[in-house]
Amino acid sequence: MLGVVPNSLLPVVVTLGLGVIAGWRHDEDMNAALSLNRVVFRYALPLALFAGTVVIPRTELLSDLPLLLVISIGTFVPFLAA
Repeated sequence: MLGVVPNSLLPVVVTLGLGVIAGWRHDEDMNAALSLNRVVFRYALPLALFAGTVVIPRTELLSDLPLLLVISIGTFVPFLAA
C-alpha cells in the first residue's frame, strides 16, 4: 500500500518538474508559472491522492492504520481550517 502514495504523487512531481524546466528555459513568464502551480496544488494533487486512495481495497487500508490516519488527517485538517 505504501506504493500508492508515490504513484499518486508522480504526475504532480513531473508537472512541477516540467514547470521548472520551462522557467529555466524562459519559455513562460512568471504569471504562467503561478497559474500552473495553482492548478497543480488546488486540483491535480488532491484528485490524484483521492484517486489513489479510492482504489485501495478496504481490508488493506484498515490493515495499515497509521497510514490511514495520516491520509485522513492530511485531508480533513486543511479542509476544516479553510
